[in-house]
Amino acid sequence: MMHHVEAEYAQDDIAIDLSFENAEFVNEDGDDESTDDKLHVLPQSKSLAMKNALQELKKEFTTPSLTSEALASVDVISEYLEQLEGQVQDLTVKQAMHTIDMHNMRQLYRASVEENEKLATTTSLPTTSAPTELSDAMDTTTSQLREYMELDMEVHQAKQDRDKFRTQNERVVALCAQFQQEIMWRNIDVAEGEKRCLAMSRQLEGTRQLYEESQRENAELKGRVEAMAQHIQTLVQHKKVLVHEVKSLQKYSHVNITGLEQDAQEARMMQKSLTMQLESAHAERDGLKAKLNAHNITTV
Repeated sequence: MMHHVEAEYAQDDIAIDLSFENAEFVNEDGDDESTDDKLHVLPQSKSLAMKNALQELKKEFTTPSLTSEALASVDVISEYLEQLEGQVQDLTVKQAMHTIDMHNMRQLYRASVEENEKLATTTSLPTTSAPTELSDAMDTTTSQLREYMELDMEVHQAKQDRDKFRTQNERVVALCAQFQQEIMWRNIDVAEGEKRCLAMSRQLEGTRQLYEESQRENAELKGRVEAMAQHIQTLVQHKKVLVHEVKSLQKYSHVNITGLEQDAQEARMMQKSLTMQLESAHAERDGLKAKLNAHNITTV
């Protein structure tokens, strides 16, 4: 673009210090689009996977043996994940807007660099541009570069925030894995406790049966004791009757004893007489046997 220069400014030497030695034009349109797609796709896919994993984890945790504290911890973790997801979505939108602004600023920067190059080439020609237009272009370029640097700083800060939230998300995922492992061990402990409770219930049932048998035996023994008490009471009554009869017959005891002694003496005398008669009968029988034997011998 060539500008008409007035005669009074045509004789001045205008020196423009524009150094483009380290300037590089990098076409990052494809990268920006891919980055934008990643920013819009990856967090959503990760959040969806996290939601599904959390739902499965919550379904697995909803067991009768699980405590209310564990369910409350799962709810707190899910709420924290939802907050992180919202913050990540906000940062994703901001990052996308920053990416678009950066792309526009790169286009403006490229256009300004090309314009500056054109201005630099026009300074070597006899006809130069007007100083006012050149200063305006430089001011515009400087302001655009300043805005670009500010946007670059904001994008860098957004990346740091995104890394921080990614770290927090990884920490929450690790915490969920650790919590799931603890729940698994807790379920194993609960299963072992249920087995022990079942064994103790069986032992308690056996003890209850033994207790019932002992109660029945105690009832039988109690009935026997009551029957024996009644029998003892009856014997005591009989004893009282016998004692009363003995006391009533005690005054006739000496008469009876004298009679019994006389009867015993008479029995002894009778026994002696019978013994003497028996001896005489044996002697007579022996004599008869001797006579019979002698008679038999003589006959032979």
